[in-house]
Amino acid sequence: MNRFLIAFILCLGAFGIANTAQAQWIVQVSGYLNAGQERILHSRVPNNSALDTIYQVLGSYNVAGTLRIQEGAEVQFLPNSRIIDSTGGKIIANGFTGQQRRILLLS
Repeated sequence: MNRFLIAFILCLGAFGIANTAQAQWIVQVSGYLNAGQERILHSRVPNNSALDTIYQVLGSYNVAGTLRIQEGAEVQFLPNSRIIDSTGGKIIANGFTGQQRRILLLS
């Protein structure tokens, strides 16, 4: 009986750990990027769950600092969302041709 309980508890623990795994990270972006600040939206690395990030713009994202969108980044715009370049703000997005190095903007 003891072995059964220990095996049952171990199975529950393994299920709990496996349940929290994610295929990719989703980072919601909204609010303000103040002057003098910099934010980098990194490129996606599929099949690597630690580096596979999708950015979602939620509402308005006002950029008064520097927003860098790296090649290979994926940015999704949720309904009624936008990026606003405020006074003095910079949006730098350099992508290249090819499936892995393009910047993907979805709505």
